[in-house]
Amino acid sequence: METVLCDCENQLNSRLLTYVSDDPDDLYPLTPDLFLKIHWSLGRILSIYASKDGIVRRAKIKTKSGIVIRPIRKLRPLELDGESLITNEDEVADTPGATERQEVPESNTVTTRAGRQTRPPSRYRPLC
Repeated sequence: METVLCDCENQLNSRLLTYVSDDPDDLYPLTPDLFLKIHWSLGRILSIYASKDGIVRRAKIKTKSGIVIRPIRKLRPLELDGESLITNEDEVADTPGATERQEVPESNTVTTRAGRQTRPPSRYRPLC
């Protein structure tokens, strides 16, 4: 009797809790990852860092509050319409009234995940 109950429990626990559809137009469940997109900060990837096994795991990102290093898992691509994308930089330069890109001076300050501005001490000298 105990074996039969264990088998029944195993069958019930192995089934999916919800119906899984193959239709791409079906609704998808909401996850915490989808909420509060308006509070996400926008940034541009400056460089990426690979781990010892060759997989890219971190990226240096320039945001309006400074430069941060974030894990790749926590980055999301910007959702844009296909019409608003410009794929060729030459098209931008040929348009009348286009402004030249100005180089942003690189600062020594780095912004942490908590939003604090950090910089190396003045007595800091690199070993290399």
